[in-house]
Amino acid sequence: MRSHVISTRLFTTLLLSFLVLLAACGQTPTSSTSSNATATPTPVALDAYGTPVVYPKTAPQRIISLVPTTSEILGSLNLDSKVVGIDFYTNYPADLTSLPKVSDVNGKYNVERIVSLKPDLVLSYGADTKQYDAQLTNLGLHVVDLPSANLTQMLQEIAVVGRLTFTQNTATSEVTNLQQQI
Repeated sequence: MRSHVISTRLFTTLLLSFLVLLAACGQTPTSSTSSNATATPTPVALDAYGTPVVYPKTAPQRIISLVPTTSEILGSLNLDSKVVGIDFYTNYPADLTSLPKVSDVNGKYNVERIVSLKPDLVLSYGADTKQYDAQLTNLGLHVVDLPSANLTQMLQEIAVVGRLTFTQNTATSEVTNLQQQI
């Protein structure tokens, strides 16, 4: 039952996010590089902007989400316990709301706080977080931009997060459930 509620809520959130993004069309796509200071990563796919997505060889244990929809994806993949920091606007899943906030109401990210949480994976949006992504990457953090501009890309984002976090089976199941609801 919890999975169905999360799937329905995730679908609704993704759909609303898509509509907001669609309304904000016209922004120039950005890209960033990804790196991992602890494991030798293997690039095997591209993100929505064509930047190589680097998959780690081991499952990340400390994840920071810079986007509410990504936080919901992490929750739907049962990764709440691995999340160590969230953006100001994340309000679901509820158990993530007590985690340290790494941004303020204006969308400004606190790079020092992010680094102090010692993440081995930072999930970012790209366009709105470009300057912070570059700083974090230069500091040796593994940053992956997941800028979704449409519903298809949002479903792909779930699959990418599943692959990044070694929860591919759960991610595939979530994508299938969401596709059936469309």
